[in-house]
Amino acid sequence: MDIAHHVYSAVWSHPGVFCKADGEGFSDEDGFTIVWQFGEKVTGPWNMGLLRDGRWVHFEMDLGNEQHRKAFGRGDVPDGAQLV
Repeated sequence: MDIAHHVYSAVWSHPGVFCKADGEGFSDEDGFTIVWQFGEKVTGPWNMGLLRDGRWVHFEMDLGNEQHRKAFGRGDVPDGAQLV
């Protein structure tokens, strides 16, 4: 795992890098999830991001909250989500 962490750190050190994690989705250069690929039974807080007017809006949402999921799917920051 040390080698994997070293490669991961090296990749993230370059500006503009997006990363893909199986079962989660794609993350922006700051590590906020921008493409949802979670399963239907996930729950708990998670850091998400949406692109607005050329800038990322980062927030924490509840993965188990159906209204939060729907809002993110529409490209909206969910009501009650905390901006980060």
